Amino acid sequence: MKPVGAPASFAFEGVTGDEFFQLKAGQAVPGLSGAPLVCPTRRAVVGVVTATRDRYSDLGGWAAPISALLSGGPGVPDDLTAYGEQVAVAGAAAVLADRAGWHAVLPVDDANELVDQPWTHADIRPGTGQPSTILRPEFAVVDYLFRAEILTTVTDWCDRPERLSVRYIDAGGGTGKTRFAVEACRAQRARGWVAGLLPADDRGVDKLAMPRLLVVDYVEERDAVALAARLAALARSASPLAPVRLLLLGRPSAGALAGQALAPLAEAATGATLSALDNAVDTSTAVADLTGPQRDMLFAAGLAAFGRTWNGPGWAVPSVEVDLSDPRYGRPLDVLLEAFDAALSGPHWRSGQRPPVDRALDHEARRWYQRMPELDQRTARLCVALSTLAGARDDAEASALLDLVADATPAPSRRQIDRWLRDLYDGPDRWNPLRPDRLGEALVARLLGEHDDHGLRLLTAVLTLRSDAQVERALDVLIRLAATPAVNGIAVAALATRYADLVQRCTDQTRPTDQRMPMAVQQPAQRVRVSLLDSLGRAHTALLTADRVADLPIAVQAQLSAAGDALGVLARDHGRSADARSIFTTALSIDQRRYELEPDNTSYARDLSISYNSWPL
Repeated sequence: MKPVGAPASFAFEGVTGDEFFQLKAGQAVPGLSGAPLVCPTRRAVVGVVTATRDRYSDLGGWAAPISALLSGGPGVPDDLTAYGEQVAVAGAAAVLADRAGWHAVLPVDDANELVDQPWTHADIRPGTGQPSTILRPEFAVVDYLFRAEILTTVTDWCDRPERLSVRYIDAGGGTGKTRFAVEACRAQRARGWVAGLLPADDRGVDKLAMPRLLVVDYVEERDAVALAARLAALARSASPLAPVRLLLLGRPSAGALAGQALAPLAEAATGATLSALDNAVDTSTAVADLTGPQRDMLFAAGLAAFGRTWNGPGWAVPSVEVDLSDPRYGRPLDVLLEAFDAALSGPHWRSGQRPPVDRALDHEARRWYQRMPELDQRTARLCVALSTLAGARDDAEASALLDLVADATPAPSRRQIDRWLRDLYDGPDRWNPLRPDRLGEALVARLLGEHDDHGLRLLTAVLTLRSDAQVERALDVLIRLAATPAVNGIAVAALATRYADLVQRCTDQTRPTDQRMPMAVQQPAQRVRVSLLDSLGRAHTALLTADRVADLPIAVQAQLSAAGDALGVLARDHGRSADARSIFTTALSIDQRRYELEPDNTSYARDLSISYNSWPL
């Protein structure tokens, strides 16, 4: 039967002596009797409207508590209690069958502000800004193709009854992880979910009583202990009505097994979070290599979208020939970079022999030179590369990077350079990196190669910066570049040069600022930090492999062994057992090599004994 009357809002005043809810500030108009009373705090039906407060006025009213219908009690007939139980079961089933419909009854204002949704802030106008903006996956300039079926599985996964569930994607840069996550979030947001990137700062999404799809990008770079605590808070707030779905994106190092990026997080997790991680589903089919026809279709879509976005809607799509047979074009980003080059190069474009990422960098760099003509072009590249490699979050960090380019000639003022870099790329920091990440990483690799020493002095200087945050960022970028032959050797040499100092900095960072206070009562700012330890441990595993370390001078190896023992103990004591195992393995191999070279050297024998005592963990 169609209900009679209209909705009304009340303020809860209290409970009367006969246990009715007393309401005010609303109107219990005729026809409202019997209507469900929904509480915005509990987000549930808590009562049934029964009467007005005054027979001569419809202001205010009374409601019978739903608990009387569900639990019975004095004056409640047994058959009414039985009906109440049936209503409760049927109501719960109906709500779970249409969670979005139920949450639409009581929307949470600005709920999506509790997560990061960069795709909602895209401001792309023809011919303005930097060309790379139209390549960023979160801005979705090109239509999303080929993955509709796997997106449907995400919707099905979200609709499952589990309170907390995890999926992950391990894949290299440019394979489409971020774009897939963006499309999944958009689809779920359209269904009433709160969906986006899990922010580094706690904005309250951990307590939100709404269905949530949360994405963690570069999960291997997050503080595993801190992230596990966030996920535990999410698990506590998850319910059948407000489930939590986590999509974890990782970029594994060479030779890593699928899901290995989750290992540090699983070590730190407990309870429901650990159970969800143990049952995490690999969703890497979402980034499978493109087939030949798919490459051609994506190129055509990208050429039209990039050309019209950059040049204006009247731009005519040229007829071009392109060979996409190289294995690199199995990755969507490489196809899009080729289309990007064609769209920005003009009518005489020809597919070049150089990798498409290098040609895309040329387009990007031309805009730097146009926007900052006073600056030497090589210095301009250095400035953007340093912003990408280390970044700058405040005046002090920006000043430290400017010190590294102080010898540039001709040189505009530091203030001019700072203003240019502040306006260059959007993001949360003062100086933000060039994105997509593979484009920024290619710039760093190119810049290092332009130096006579292949960038060794520059990398060493960056790893000497006073800001731990800048050093952590640099280590993370070098880890991503570990598979790049032109960078790998220099990164190993720079890391080996600064290794002992970095281990000491890890020790200092993990020491509480006030050791006189118990950990339980320290404020967050006083607690230990392990972010540098995490970055250095992963850098050790990715860069200081046994083969690479064996090529270093034996004196350098000895220094690595001594500092490595200290770092391994630190990693082990802070629950980073996988990193500790890798570090101790390197130290043990060094000590074995030194002992074999001089078996009569008692110092070498003692060092080998110490390494053996540290292993196994």
